[in-house]
Amino acid sequence: EKIDYLNLYDFLENDERDGSYLEWKKEAKVANFNSLRSYLYKKILRSLRSYNEDKDVVRKVQNIFFEAKILYRKRLFKQSLKQLKKGEALADKYELLTLLMDVLKLKKRLVFVFLDENASKTLGKLNERIALIHRKIEIENYFRSKYDQCYLLIKQVGTDVELFERLYT
Repeated sequence: EKIDYLNLYDFLENDERDGSYLEWKKEAKVANFNSLRSYLYKKILRSLRSYNEDKDVVRKVQNIFFEAKILYRKRLFKQSLKQLKKGEALADKYELLTLLMDVLKLKKRLVFVFLDENASKTLGKLNERIALIHRKIEIENYFRSKYDQCYLLIKQVGTDVELFERLYT
């Protein structure tokens, strides 16, 4: 016999009865329809998320970062650093500044773990890089807020917004 959520999926997929969930619920003798529907919804979202994961660079960097954090917490520092280097390269390549900031902050913690003769120099470089990224983010936010203000003004005045978008995006 099929699992209830598979029956629900089949019903939703092949429904020719104008979406009569109550009718299906009676036929299938499902005890908790709402939790079943919620479970199916979460399964579908999780599946879609994993399907699109490889196509989204932001997700790739986030996953690499999360893996590095897990390895760090498990005290697998060399493996964590290896992941962070991958994440840093990707975040750098695509200018994902906030993710790059997270990667560098965790990398900074690892400097204190390894404490070799280059620790002071490495820490200094990381701090400089973090400060530079902070500044880039500030500048990006400043210009984004100016863009938003212009967009609102143009929208309120009734000027052609599409022309504005073509000019500034």
